[in-house]
Amino acid sequence: MRSFLTAPDMFIVIIPKNSRLECCRQIGQEIADKNDSKLIELRGEDIPFFCNELINQGKNAIGIIPEDLFEEFRIGNPRNNLSIFKRVIWNEGIFGKPTLCLLGPESKNLEKGDYKVVIDSKYKKISKCYLNRLEKQGYSFQKIYVRGSCEEMFLNGMCDLIIDIVLTGNSAKKAGLAVYDKIFSSDIALIGGKNENL
Repeated sequence: MRSFLTAPDMFIVIIPKNSRLECCRQIGQEIADKNDSKLIELRGEDIPFFCNELINQGKNAIGIIPEDLFEEFRIGNPRNNLSIFKRVIWNEGIFGKPTLCLLGPESKNLEKGDYKVVIDSKYKKISKCYLNRLEKQGYSFQKIYVRGSCEEMFLNGMCDLIIDIVLTGNSAKKAGLAVYDKIFSSDIALIGGKNENL
């Protein structure tokens, strides 16, 4: 495998607009600059779909995103033409990388019962797979999907549990939440065609 910073032909590099994903943007910018490639900025969760469509059109394209966003796409699109051809270790946060977690009140434990759980909608498919496994063990969940604001929903008594990304853990701690379980940890994924030679 060649260095991920060189490529044989002109290609399109797709990076996230989100300022919190600056590390992905830096990698993408470096690749684009080194290879005189076109750079496109999209919402992170749209990158796998866009990259897959470009590849289906016969174009060379790579996307740089957190691995959880690729996993979310992969679950919903099992017949896609993408794969991860390089991972860049994230190496920050309390778990060493952003981690999708099940969180609940600090003073309690997860026991079998009925729960109202708020889920960041970016992780709907990963969360559904995870909760389905717990439901087979006797838990029951009413699922509420939101675009952010998970901790606020908990603080205002609108749910019992949340599923969201934990990096530093500061916002969870401030809301009185503890990590009950780690669901999925992410490195930075460079995605492209399944036969990519980058």
